[in-house]
Amino acid sequence: MLRNITIKQKQIEIHVYSQEVTMTKFAHFDFTATAGQTVFPVDTTIVALIGSYINGTAQNIEGADVTFSGSVITLDEGLDAGDRFFGIYQEVG
Repeated sequence: MLRNITIKQKQIEIHVYSQEVTMTKFAHFDFTATAGQTVFPVDTTIVALIGSYINGTAQNIEGADVTFSGSVITLDEGLDAGDRFFGIYQEVG
C-alpha cells in the first residue's frame, strides 16, 4: 500500500493507494576469465543489465562494450586470463 502525505499551508492531504506489486529480482555474476573469453552464461534469463565491471572498471552497458541475450552476456573484446568480470542484472521474475 502506497501512502502519499502532503502538507500544504496547514492543511493535510492524505492519499491512500492500493495496488498489486510485482517484485523485481536482481542477481549478480562474478567470473574469472580465460584468455580471450567473450561469452559468459548466467543461470537465469536477463531482463536488463544494471552494471558490469572488468577488474573494477565500469563497462558501457548500452551496447558498446557489453550485450546480453537470453541468459548470456557477451563482451565485444576478449579478456585476458585471470581478468575478473562481474556485475548485476535484473532477471525474469
